[in-house]
Formats: sequence, C-alpha cells, structure tokens
Amino acid sequence: MHIGFLQGRRWVGITAGALMVLALVLPIDGIAANTSAPHWISAWGAAPSFLQPSEQVAVDDQTLRQTIKLTYAGQQLRVRLSNLFGHDPLVVGAVTVAPVGQPQQRRRVTFAGAGAVTIPAGAPMLSDAVDLPVKARQDLEVSIYLPGRTLLSTIHWDRFNHTMISAAGDFSQAASFEAVADTPLRSFLSGVDVLPSRPAKLVVAFGDSITDTDCKIADQLCRWSDILAARLQAAGKPYAVANEAISGNRVLSDGYGLSALARFDRDVLAVPGVTDVIVLEGINDIGNSGGDIYGIAQPVITAETLIAGYQQLIARAHVHGIRIIGCTMTPFAGAGYYSPAKDQVRKAANDWIRHSGAFDGVIDFEQVARDPAQPDRLLPALERGDHLHPNEAGQRAMGNAISLDLF
Repeated sequence: MHIGFLQGRRWVGITAGALMVLALVLPIDGIAANTSAPHWISAWGAAPSFLQPSEQVAVDDQTLRQTIKLTYAGQQLRVRLSNLFGHDPLVVGAVTVAPVGQPQQRRRVTFAGAGAVTIPAGAPMLSDAVDLPVKARQDLEVSIYLPGRTLLSTIHWDRFNHTMISAAGDFSQAASFEAVADTPLRSFLSGVDVLPSRPAKLVVAFGDSITDTDCKIADQLCRWSDILAARLQAAGKPYAVANEAISGNRVLSDGYGLSALARFDRDVLAVPGVTDVIVLEGINDIGNSGGDIYGIAQPVITAETLIAGYQQLIARAHVHGIRIIGCTMTPFAGAGYYSPAKDQVRKAANDWIRHSGAFDGVIDFEQVARDPAQPDRLLPALERGDHLHPNEAGQRAMGNAISLDLF
C-alpha cells in the first residue's frame, strides 16, 4: 500500500507492506524544545489517579516494590513521586532503585540529600539525581518504604504489572523479599526521568484504556506506545515515550481520573522533556453520553462539545511549544455503551480530526482497527471480544502503523 503525507508543501510517498497510517505533518515555528544540550526527559510515566474511599487499601510499616520498563537510556536518573490525591502528608521512609536482576547495582534515592521525605497532601516530589546508568527497554525496580499506616490514595491502575507488598519492615535495600500481598495499583510512583548522553525528545501518549491497556503477561511490551518507542529506538530517532493515559478517562468529564482538560497541564505540559503529545481520547465521553455513573447523570456529548475540548488541548500545547498529534477514535459497535446515534458523534469528530488541520499531525487509528466488511466494528482479529478494546494484536497493528516520519 502506498500512502502520501504532506510535509511542508510537498507530498511524500510511503510504501508499506502492512497497514500505514495517514500522517499529516505540519511545520510549527519554534515548536521543538531547545535540544542543544542533554536535558532530563521522562523515560517512564504513570498518570496519577484515585480510588473511591471505599476501595482504598492501607499498608503499615511496609515496603512497596514496583517494576517499570524504561524507554530511553541515561547516565543518571531521578524518581518522581506524587501525593496528589492524598488528604494527609505522605511519609516516605526510604526509596531505592535497581535494575532487575542486578541487586548489586541498587542505589539509595535521596530528596534534598535525605533518604526520608514527607510529601504534602496534593503535592509531587522530585528526587535528587541518582548515579545509575540505564539502558532503553531496561527493567527497573523501585522500592518505597512507608513507615506508618498509609492509605494507597494516589494510584495508577495496572492490572498485570503488580506492586509487591512486603511484611512489616524496611525491605527497600533487600535483593528480594517474599510478598505478603500484591496489588494492581501502582502507588505514589508517577515517573522516572533520565539524563541522556546526547539531546533527546519526548513523546507523551495521552488517552484512555485504549492507550493505557494491560498485557496478559506481566512486563510484556504490548501497548501501541511501547511498540512506537521500540520502533523509534530501532530507527535511531532520539525519542523517549511516556504513557500518561488513564483507563476510563474522558476529555470533558472526571470519572476514572480527572478529565483530560483538568489533567493536561500536569500529565503532559509538566512532564520533563516533552516535545510531542499524541492524543487518543473521546470514546468514553461519547459512550457515557447521557448515561449514569455512580448515580450521577452524565452530560450529553455532541461532536461540537468534544471538538471544543480538543481545541483547548491544542491551544494549551501550542502555548508551550509542544506539537500535538490527534488520533481518530476506533470503532465501537457492539460495545455495551454503543448506539448508532453515539457513533454519528464519533464519526463527525473523526472527520474534524482528519480534515480540520487543527492538529499538527494525524494518526488514523480508525483505518487500522476497523473491519472492512463492517466499518462500524473493530476487526475481530484485533479486538478482545468486548468490541471496544484492541487486543495485543490490535495494539501491535496500531503501534506499527504510525509513520515515523511524524518524528
């Protein structure tokens, strides 16, 4: 298949043996960050979210150990913690990091030189630089010792990459420990930054569960953003990728996490090193339109109201010199909250994403994922069976379909 895209004022052809996405690339004066010298960039992220009070769990004098996979190499790293949704100060007794399988490389993480730190309610906390060289796609374990009773209030849902919880005591320096419990909640860990040896850029993937998906095998790279990160690395392009999506998220309304409009500054604009953001969001706004969540009536969403939300994200990205790439929403006929009227809203919004020229680039995920015989549905081979979420094959198709000429 041969697909063209606009670069400056000329059409460039792409030949692809597999699916390739139509990528409209528009030059923006001054859009890229200053990359004349190496600077800190996020090599992994998890947007902070929350649970209902009845769903929260607590630990007491215990250690949390979480495993992450970095998307870029660096000579140093630093850890970002968050107490965004805590109502009380978060007392952290110790934090350590170590490459998985290399306990001898474990490093103590400090905050203004101290191993312990108290994070005010609602606040983030950035660590000092840690001298620990790391590689792209390397697994890193982060251990957080919480000396007192602590509600896991600021979390990120991750079904398969579980957080290990120790018995009583500080196990942050232990090579291993027997977990007395584990949880699919990443707690208080919102990011890991690296200082590369040469200038680099950062793409933030921003959206809902179609972006913040889970894998059947723990620590497997299966999200489209992971595939994109691996392809950028293989192509020698100096880009890290941070996934800042939240399952169930919406553009206009809070629900599972704050709305995209509410969290965009924190989860995109404030992420270290960000130069580009890819937005795939809106299907939950449409699907829940006029419905009921936790007994609360939901607003009726039109294409116009959703587009107005996109325009806000675009304007705010451009104020900060960040390129913003829009993605068409994938089909959802057969999903629990589908209706033909709602699908008309999706199609109208997709037409605007494709043709308005408002985004700096467009990734047409609808083309990639739809069933040619029934275009309102996901291709059966690419979906989980709920008619809404792409499966691992679908995520791979999406990640492989993104034109690297966008970057």
